[in-house]
Amino acid sequence: MKRNNSTAWICLFLALFILPSLLFPLVKGHINTENTENRTLALFPSFAADSFEDFPVGFEDYYNDRLPFRNQLIRLNNTLQYALFRQQDINGVAIGQDGWLFYCSEEAGNPVNQSLGCWHFTDDQLAEIAESMQRTKDALEKQGKEFVLFIPPNKETVYMEKLPAYYEQENEYTSSDQLVDYLAEHTNVTVVYPKAELLAFKEANPDIQLYRKLDSHWNSAGAYLGARALCRALNIELPELTALTLERIQLTSGDLAVVMNAAIVDTDTDYELSGFSELESEALKEDAESEFIFETPGADRRRIFIARDSYSLALVPILSRLFEGSVFVHHSNFVPAQLDEFDADIYVLEIVERNIYQIPQYAVK
Repeated sequence: MKRNNSTAWICLFLALFILPSLLFPLVKGHINTENTENRTLALFPSFAADSFEDFPVGFEDYYNDRLPFRNQLIRLNNTLQYALFRQQDINGVAIGQDGWLFYCSEEAGNPVNQSLGCWHFTDDQLAEIAESMQRTKDALEKQGKEFVLFIPPNKETVYMEKLPAYYEQENEYTSSDQLVDYLAEHTNVTVVYPKAELLAFKEANPDIQLYRKLDSHWNSAGAYLGARALCRALNIELPELTALTLERIQLTSGDLAVVMNAAIVDTDTDYELSGFSELESEALKEDAESEFIFETPGADRRRIFIARDSYSLALVPILSRLFEGSVFVHHSNFVPAQLDEFDADIYVLEIVERNIYQIPQYAVK
């Protein structure tokens, strides 16, 4: 009897080991086999005399990255960790209160720690950023162009109360507050950091969601408040958000849900906004990876150029209808010469709070 049991266990083990490899080629065209992780998969190791000892480890990494049904197994594991065991951090995503997700990955600058005031700039770092921004303003001013540094707040800054309970605020005065104050004291650069506006609106209007629960970005309502603060700095007054028509849109996923790679039943909220402009813009180019170009006859006659990150995607439908000419160029494609090519009157450097240490990279000489 014991021998029969042993044989059965061996057969079961072999079946579990072999069957997935036999079945996978038949079904891989019908299931998700894409690389869902934010990294490059291991390559097949070279088999040579000088690297022979490293081959077994390299092959194991290669095989593990291409394990049959790997995505499905990871998703199942993460779903169990999230739904049953309430694991608090999965793939660099913190699971907050009421289903809110937050990006706590060190590769993303850990916006949670930044918003909690866990680190600050050194004097040399502040001086470098201030010098680069003042140089940019001076260079553009000589060309008759306006310059604005626009910093959308982290989701963690605005919805700190939704963070997991184990997080504690270390310092109310954050690196962003520090930078904004330093620039105000040491430069004449126009800086728009609408943290106060977003927090005040959220407190007065708790039923209107400003950031996505399952995503790292603000939604259209939050973006409108940011656009309103930016436009005020450019002498354009927009209606209050509460004066607009907000049509609620229910969403089922977001970038953080994708990064976490788990089955999540919570839904998310965005809005379709109307009532802030009667003008319609014409899209000359729409490419989220490179640039958006619009013309809007009858709008403010200045031409606005925005060097942007992904936070500007929600700004595009708003700002494109407010200026006669507008272009939104992703940071990875930005070249200062484009300002002259577009004949821009305004240069806006938009960079989300968690990436403000990168500001000097986008200076104009």
